[in-house]
Amino acid sequence: MRLKNHHIALIFACLIGLSSLPVRASSKQSGVDNSWIRIRIFEKVKRLSLIGSNIEVLNQVDAFRNVAIAPLGEKKLNIELKRKWDRSLLFLQKESGPVSVKDSSLFIKGHGMRVNAQSINNFIQIYKRDASFDVIAYVKLRDYLKGVVSSEMPVNWPAETLKAQIVAARSYALFMTEQRKKQIFDVESSIKDQVYRHTDDDRMEPLLDETANLVLFDGNRNLLKAYYHSECGGQTSSAKKVFGDSQMDFEVRDPYCQGRTWRLELSKREVEKFFGPFKAVINAFNPIKRAYELTVERADSSFETMDAQKLRMQVGSTRMKSTWFESRAHGDKIEFIGKGYGHGVGLCQWGSRQMGVMKKSFREILAFYYPGTKIVSLN
Repeated sequence: MRLKNHHIALIFACLIGLSSLPVRASSKQSGVDNSWIRIRIFEKVKRLSLIGSNIEVLNQVDAFRNVAIAPLGEKKLNIELKRKWDRSLLFLQKESGPVSVKDSSLFIKGHGMRVNAQSINNFIQIYKRDASFDVIAYVKLRDYLKGVVSSEMPVNWPAETLKAQIVAARSYALFMTEQRKKQIFDVESSIKDQVYRHTDDDRMEPLLDETANLVLFDGNRNLLKAYYHSECGGQTSSAKKVFGDSQMDFEVRDPYCQGRTWRLELSKREVEKFFGPFKAVINAFNPIKRAYELTVERADSSFETMDAQKLRMQVGSTRMKSTWFESRAHGDKIEFIGKGYGHGVGLCQWGSRQMGVMKKSFREILAFYYPGTKIVSLN
């Protein structure tokens, strides 16, 4: 995908006045890092309790005039979706006063807002669906990257490793922003895209300054969807073979990551939930290369090939930690023994840590895990 517009101008935020949003801005922040990104924090919820200070609620129409529905100064707001008059409606309960009922999506501003134990940013949208609603946070890209990298890596890891992660995360985020420009959000806050948790930790500010606006482009001058993962175990994966993404059709032998071993035992009955009835699982295991497929022998002695990554996601990515495994049958049990953690595509976080320990620069790290790419400034 060629990057046509390096970021979407978030019209809703502009209409209510960006200067009024309580988002921290750095004097060194400019270019693409000063743009906005929409993060889906919660999906398909029916109720939430929001706490903070100076909470305002606006609906989509009133956003043009910046007219508040809930008075400025509210500290708590309960939102619930119910069906009434054969319609889905949002019920808003403030600390005092009657319940407000709204038929449209809402915008909420406030300071220090939290939902349950999770901090959320100071400007969000409640996007109403038919039977539930999503919570979308509007965040400056720079602050988003700070939340992503501190969630994906310990902030006491080598500085060059963290800088490599920042550039990869920025490239991924902007790629998804362009890809989802017609949707209500740009990125998920979970492993569906990049793990994000709001943070006020300033230890990464110098690293964000040093890598401001830098992204990765592939050999065709297209913005790179820079995948990354935890542990490759010594060999990264091809994005084409794992995700069908031809932009990263390469593998890298990685001497910097050895990969921890893991073991998973499943009953034959549980595996049959994913495969259907079978006689045996034949794993084409290669000790120096991860598996992309495995073969199931049916009861009639026919053979069927299965996608290894699909199996991993069905079983659970925290249970079956990678697709680098071999399988063994023990009676009515099937044992999977493997190494590494994650899909294996792109930057290996533990390998990049070792490269940082060895004083490799973030440019060297990125060139190693994303061969043939270039680092470009979008300032």
